[in-house]
Amino acid sequence: MVRYPVELDRAAEIDDQMTRKLMEVSNREPELKSGVAGTPKLRAPIKA
Repeated sequence: MVRYPVELDRAAEIDDQMTRKLMEVSNREPELKSGVAGTPKLRAPIKA
């Protein structure tokens, strides 16, 4: 689980950036990729 503060009006944009970067690193680093049990699940911490 990764938690990070964001401005609410930019939350979707920042979530997208974080997800893309995490996937890039995961695909580039075999050790990290092997430590992931499945597809990451994204959940909003705030209910709309």
